Amino acid sequence: MTLCKYRPRRTYDAQFIFEQNDVKGLLKKLREAVARMGEDGVLSTSYYVGALLAFEVMFETAESEGNVDMWTDFMVLFERELERLGED
Repeated sequence: MTLCKYRPRRTYDAQFIFEQNDVKGLLKKLREAVARMGEDGVLSTSYYVGALLAFEVMFETAESEGNVDMWTDFMVLFERELERLGED
């Protein structure tokens, strides 16, 4: 399976399409990498945490709400999640 497909502009804007099983696999592997890297004290762990957080916000919101309507909505959701993490 292909993780991400690009569909050029037709009647509507061009689209990126992610397959659900591939997204679940990506999130699983990112979570495993974050855990392993954190345990090993790898300096670049925070980059992987950021990637994981961004993908989780995007895909989990789309799954529960039906979509992430605009990039501005994503930024609000992402910043909210960062604040929540900062409180923990």
